[in-house]
Amino acid sequence: MIRKAILFLIVALSLAACGGQATEAPALPIPSVAPTEIAPTALPPTATALPATVAPTAVPPSATPAPAEFPFKIDSVTFVENTFNGSACNYTGVGGQVLDFVGEGVSNALIRVTGTNLDRTTTSGFADAYGAGGFELALQPTATSGSYTIQLTDAEGNPLSAEGSLIFDETCRGRVGLVVFQRDPNFAE
Repeated sequence: MIRKAILFLIVALSLAACGGQATEAPALPIPSVAPTEIAPTALPPTATALPATVAPTAVPPSATPAPAEFPFKIDSVTFVENTFNGSACNYTGVGGQVLDFVGEGVSNALIRVTGTNLDRTTTSGFADAYGAGGFELALQPTATSGSYTIQLTDAEGNPLSAEGSLIFDETCRGRVGLVVFQRDPNFAE
């Protein structure tokens, strides 16, 4: 900032000395520079990244379930304490539901239970304690252990489901085998 002020003062004094008249300053020689030629140099080639080629992947066909052998399947089997009738622990039985595709109860389906010295059948839709399409069948009037099979059949005894296994012990917590049969959507009629 001080330099500018001094320069301004010098210019102002010089003008005053010349009577305020501008005079031409002598031309200063400008050195001439001859252009130099620059020879082009070869630049190393640069690698150009090409987009990665993606090999097409085969999309596996959607898994089509194998056709079911029977129109109904056993959806679940659980063992629970007997709260369905007044027998409590002095009971061994099976109960549950027969359901269609959307979970609605199916009435008049036959449920067959077999075991040592036992072959009994009951019908669905008459045991409301188990829900829509409910069934119940007493196997023993006491808490006994044993193995049984359960299957849905038609009126002639032809199977409508695979056989399921029921294995009871003598404890009170598993006196009723709850079985849910459901219409199998993979069954082709």
